[in-house]
Amino acid sequence: MERKSLWRWNLLIIFSLALVGCASQMELQPDQTYFALKPTEALEESELATIPENLFVKVENVADMGTSYKNRLELYINGRLIKPEKEISNYQNTYTYRLKLQPGIYKVKALYFAYDGWKEKAYQIIPRETVKIKPNTKTILSAYIWKKWNGLPTQKVMLFEVKYEPLLGTSSSTMATKNKETQVGQHEPPPTTDKRELDDLIILQINTAPANANVIVDDKYMGQSPLKVYIDRNNSHIVQISYPGYKEVMKFLDSHQFGNKKVIHLMQKLEPKPVVQ
Repeated sequence: MERKSLWRWNLLIIFSLALVGCASQMELQPDQTYFALKPTEALEESELATIPENLFVKVENVADMGTSYKNRLELYINGRLIKPEKEISNYQNTYTYRLKLQPGIYKVKALYFAYDGWKEKAYQIIPRETVKIKPNTKTILSAYIWKKWNGLPTQKVMLFEVKYEPLLGTSSSTMATKNKETQVGQHEPPPTTDKRELDDLIILQINTAPANANVIVDDKYMGQSPLKVYIDRNNSHIVQISYPGYKEVMKFLDSHQFGNKKVIHLMQKLEPKPVVQ
């Protein structure tokens, strides 16, 4: 009889401890809720649309109508291929991505595909540092592909520059306007440790009326005006400027006229095409 009573007491104690354990598992400290609690149901798409993008990726000088024709780019995040936000052509110069990601650390890389002879090769673009998505912060990854004359990159492994900016008060339209204003060529010169190589470069600042004209330098599409590009001061260059409904302009820049200038300004007013009646 005593053994049976003792067994009942032990069972009661075990049951009580189990209840306490379950209760403790249901309780959360305030700093545990963010990771422990998940939504019971997803928001409507219209409500998700109001959540701002927090990762911006921009890769410039991918392809052009010259030797880089058909060169392309692929972006991967955590091993998943991400499509660019705009439809891609065979000479797409700039690839842009605006994404919404949950806070955390992400593995990001891009592959730049270029033709070496008849064979397509892939070259990596990796972040210079760990890519983090932080609350109320936009993470910006940017890269510019410096190329040889044949369209192959000057570096086998290229780097994304990573920077962070406050997200509060920044809308998608504001970022889109900023991206439009910051055109191809508005960047630092190619990385080099040789001062002589930097001395061989000169800035070409191009402004047109109307703005947003397409600019080609030495058969390479550089973007839309206004923009600035780095060119070799030891060689002459040909600049082509076009805008729908206006006459195309071609300018020859003679290297003998560069002298010791650090910046050359090219300001071009475009003439409308005659109206055919």
